[in-house]
Amino acid sequence: MPPSHGPRFMLALAACLLLAASVTAAACSDNCLDGCPSPRALAACTAADPTLTVDALLADPTPHLDAVVSVRGTLAQEAAICTQLGCFDGCCNSCGARLALAGTAARLIPLASSTTDLTCGGDDSRVCCPLRTGTAVTVAARFQKESDTLDGPTFVLTDAAVCASSD
Repeated sequence: MPPSHGPRFMLALAACLLLAASVTAAACSDNCLDGCPSPRALAACTAADPTLTVDALLADPTPHLDAVVSVRGTLAQEAAICTQLGCFDGCCNSCGARLALAGTAARLIPLASSTTDLTCGGDDSRVCCPLRTGTAVTVAARFQKESDTLDGPTFVLTDAAVCASSD
């Protein structure tokens, strides 16, 4: 049977636990991202190419598969995926997300580019994106099927060039 601890021991243990919690909180704030850099400014769109909306493209995707399309929508961030390390010093996990194009429906079309950074990254405290989400944009890109899921196919806009829409 373990020995019983007296009130003095319990008081000392409680003080140690409180001190450890405050040290961990301080370490977390020192270890976490301290805000995000300002998002890059987007150039205004100049081409007068006919554009589709995200909703119209997703309603009838087949004729546009593997073609270069011009699509209007709102810049959004997909849900972030983070590592799940069990750490005790604050923000030790890395998180990442793709920028995506959103319409009025809940579905997003993620953006990919080999020449421009269209990914968001961060840690347990926040995820930062290189472009301002919520911005009306037009994306010229190749429309491709990404995968088949139980909810239907998912798509991606590859080699994406993004500009700020006037509407």
